[in-house]
Amino acid sequence: MVQVSFIDYVVHPLWETWVELVYPDGQHILDSLESNRDWYASRCSVGRHHHPTSASEVVVEEDSNDEDNELP
Repeated sequence: MVQVSFIDYVVHPLWETWVELVYPDGQHILDSLESNRDWYASRCSVGRHHHPTSASEVVVEEDSNDEDNELP
């Protein structure tokens, strides 16, 4: 999931800006990045093809056994 978040919030915005500057020469890089992001997303709990637009869209799941994981 870390890879997906890193792509969503760091890598994709940077490459998206770069591709806009050099379009169409860099479009294949952005396409590959999105394909890689989908591959990572398919292997974790993040939905495929969902690119959050802000941190408020990120959902953190709470473990129902939190009391079992507390430190003494």
